[in-house]
Amino acid sequence: KVDFRGFVGKDEVLDILENSIAGFVTLYPTPSYIEAYPVKMFEYMASGIGVISSNFPLYKRILEGNGILVDPLDVDEIASTMNFFINNKEKAKEMGENSRKLVKEKYNWEKEEKKLFKIYEKIING
Repeated sequence: KVDFRGFVGKDEVLDILENSIAGFVTLYPTPSYIEAYPVKMFEYMASGIGVISSNFPLYKRILEGNGILVDPLDVDEIASTMNFFINNKEKAKEMGENSRKLVKEKYNWEKEEKKLFKIYEKIING
């Protein structure tokens, strides 16, 4: 039951997100992903939909309980989690709304800009 859309434009992506209950960030546990900050996760959070994510410690900290973490290699667990979101739309909506708040309060350019400038200052000032 996949609705493959191929490549879509920005406007269509927004329409798709508005009609979704969850987004997937089920990356394989490779060194390049375990400590990565996946843009897609933040896009899902900002759009207010639930997140089904790989069970990496970093992703757990980012989601702060506002998504469901799964073993990305366990298809049955992923399917079960999909069914949870389908059968618990109110809980999915709540997770999405909480995630959106996290993006507004914590994971946004204004907050990250300050951290980045502090790093630059340390580098410049030795």
